[in-house]
Amino acid sequence: MKKLHLCLITLFVLFAAQAQTITEKELLGEWQVGNVVFDGNYYDVQKDSLSISGDYAKELRKSVPDATDEDVKKEAYSFVSSLQTAKMVVKPGHRFEAYKKNRLTGEGTYTLPQNAALPIVFKGKTETFEFYLKDNKLTATVIGRGSPKDITVTFIKTK
Repeated sequence: MKKLHLCLITLFVLFAAQAQTITEKELLGEWQVGNVVFDGNYYDVQKDSLSISGDYAKELRKSVPDATDEDVKKEAYSFVSSLQTAKMVVKPGHRFEAYKKNRLTGEGTYTLPQNAALPIVFKGKTETFEFYLKDNKLTATVIGRGSPKDITVTFIKTK
């Protein structure tokens, strides 16, 4: 029984040591969209490269039976084109600003979690997003907000 308690205590200490605190300093700066995953498609902003999933093409062709491969690609690009210029500026004092085409589109505050396994919550005037910081990338997953149904956006720090 003592061995079991000792093992449990050891495991708890190891997990507690792994849970790092996120600091404001890690977030400060300018973050631009690096890639976007939506409905099985993958878009790399820096390479301007789009991979379209077969399921996405099938769904689109259900609503538009005459859609060509080019039409499917255009539809997917119409979604990602608005994200190519998106950026977020994280400022001291738990403030942030969101931009598209260098135009301010939103601003608000953010709260930091007690450890890296919990989300960083960005709260604007009308929307709240949860981000995770891992490997110097900020990633948010948005589920069920219309079309596309599932979106994961990864930001990379540029300044």
